[in-house]
Amino acid sequence: MKIQKHIEGLWIIALLMVLLFAYSFYPIRPALWSKLLGLQIISLFFSVYLIFTFRKKSIFIPKSPIIIVYGLFIISLLPGCLLAVNTALAWSEYAKILSFFFIFLMAYIVNSQYSLRDYFLKGLLIFILFSILVAVLQLVFLVYSDLPADWFILVQKFFGDIPASADIHQKTYYLKSLFAHRNLFAQILLLTLPFIGFIAYGKNGFWKYLAFFTIILMIIALVFLYVRSVWVIGSISILIGIILMFATSGKSIIKTRKSLLSLIVIAFVFAISFILIQKSTKIKETFTKQSDWIKNASYGSANERLRLWQSTIPMIKDNALHGIGPNNWGIIIPKYLKHELRDVSSGNYTQFQRPHNDYLQMIAEYGIIAFLLFATVIIWTVILLFKKLIRSQSQEENFWIISLILFFVIYAGISFFSFPKERVEHQLLLALALAISLSVGKTDKLTNKWHISKPIVIPVILVLLWLPLVALSILMLQSDINIKKAYEYRANGDITQYKYFEKARQLFYNIDPNGTPIDWYISYQYSSLGNMLMTERYLRSALAAHPYHKHSLNDLGTIIGIKQDNATAEKLYLQALDIAPSFVDANVNMAIIKTQMADYNSAWYYLSKCDTSNYHSYYRPAINEVCLHLGIELYNKIEPSDSLFASTISRILQDPEWIWLCHKHAIENNCTLMQQFVDEAVYVLLEVEKEISKETAEIIKNKY
Repeated sequence: MKIQKHIEGLWIIALLMVLLFAYSFYPIRPALWSKLLGLQIISLFFSVYLIFTFRKKSIFIPKSPIIIVYGLFIISLLPGCLLAVNTALAWSEYAKILSFFFIFLMAYIVNSQYSLRDYFLKGLLIFILFSILVAVLQLVFLVYSDLPADWFILVQKFFGDIPASADIHQKTYYLKSLFAHRNLFAQILLLTLPFIGFIAYGKNGFWKYLAFFTIILMIIALVFLYVRSVWVIGSISILIGIILMFATSGKSIIKTRKSLLSLIVIAFVFAISFILIQKSTKIKETFTKQSDWIKNASYGSANERLRLWQSTIPMIKDNALHGIGPNNWGIIIPKYLKHELRDVSSGNYTQFQRPHNDYLQMIAEYGIIAFLLFATVIIWTVILLFKKLIRSQSQEENFWIISLILFFVIYAGISFFSFPKERVEHQLLLALALAISLSVGKTDKLTNKWHISKPIVIPVILVLLWLPLVALSILMLQSDINIKKAYEYRANGDITQYKYFEKARQLFYNIDPNGTPIDWYISYQYSSLGNMLMTERYLRSALAAHPYHKHSLNDLGTIIGIKQDNATAEKLYLQALDIAPSFVDANVNMAIIKTQMADYNSAWYYLSKCDTSNYHSYYRPAINEVCLHLGIELYNKIEPSDSLFASTISRILQDPEWIWLCHKHAIENNCTLMQQFVDEAVYVLLEVEKEISKETAEIIKNKY
């Protein structure tokens, strides 16, 4: 029985260790599918082990209706998956959600037989301490970038390229440990802080002092990682924790040696942090800048997220019942956003994949019913913990329950500012915390337990379910690896890129991590070969995967336009412009169509919506043609008495570069092209050649 108990606990530790070591440099997402695959494989083997453990015994599992509600949530996602615009994204996300549900069930069943709390806490402590040490290693290479090249290359390869020239705030983005980015690292630190704090309080000897040492590092890291949302959530959770501790234990919590030592450590760490901030002007300025977000959300990423939240509301209203499907928010949001939020002038296209608010994203993707079921699981668990906290007579148990409550409080706070539902680390911790929470204060009364006479059926079913999930994750990981290779070849203009794009594309992977259809990339291969039939086929497939991808809409419009179907081409261009009004390619293509129809005023209207610094060189002939025709219209209206003015306009129209400058200045001055031609000619006559008087200049301006 002891061996069995240790194996159950080692499964929990192994799951946590996956978060450390299942990190790969080769896929485009180094910490997603590799970690999920690792969790699935370990759980698969553990399920096989459970078959032999449960083959000749019956078990009793504490009754909890929360499990039924959780199961209903899983089932309620199916309509959204079936009706999603991109079913590939929906089903791959559903597989991930299902994996954590199975881990939750396994942990709940095992924890009902053997307590997993100590294994969970010790594994978590090792996980966090190792993560911080990796961040310290990153910091060393950040400060001492002239260390031996082979060591620095190693860190660059596995921990990210760290530029020595970046300022202190930007450098903190590279202190991400073994996680996808700095914010995620800070969130994990905050989520696990209550549990590490409990180890420092509830354990003795080695584990106690190791926990205190880890807490010191955690608090320092949380202060200097500059994650604003974590500061806010951390402050609120600390306040809630203090209130709960005083409410349950009163003044006795400050009379024990453990509590006094804890307060001294916390005060010491905050004092050191404050001193360091005060001594460094750069740190102080960055700290002040980041803190300003709390009271001012009128600019920067805060304002951007507010606009994304506002655009998500109508999406929810239109799909309230079954939602748009898991992981489909990034596909649908262009329909409701109808403008780009950043980098439009520089030509960069940001396809937002999430609103940075899990509540809005879950309601939009899952629908109201599924969201309420999931929220019920969390809220009901917290209520259950509060009830047990009120009945508890043990101070140690009080602190353990408070640690669990604070975990859910922090998770709820992070969900408001970020997207923990997408992250493997967050979801594993949530699954384990839920399973352990439902077993807190479990009763020995058989009337409150489910009796399962043949529990072997459970692991057998789990093994059969884990197998396709593992297979899917392997395929997704392979696609991620091929996508990264394709990007590398694409950056060098190598046609080998298409081979890897084709390898990446599979049944559950038709969109890259940036939200671009893979078929859109492949269409370029056939376009370069002059195969317009295959180009059109892949562009239509790209639009089936992402109906609101502006580049696919524009490129298909171009292919249709080549076939002389201007009406359909115009419709596609207008759809692209409805999503992104400043999209240069679609605006210029619309101008070309209007030019072919001799509607030059409409043509220039579309050209005027573009940032002139973002034009491609091959658009210049089309622009000059439109501007030349409008200039000729003006020239034909000039009266014979204004011969000097007519001559100057003629000179402008004979110089393509001059025409281009007039077009550019008209957009910059927010005036019509005709008005700019007049102003340009009058300026030349009045200021440069001094051929006319100011009175004549005013007459010409008023006349034309």
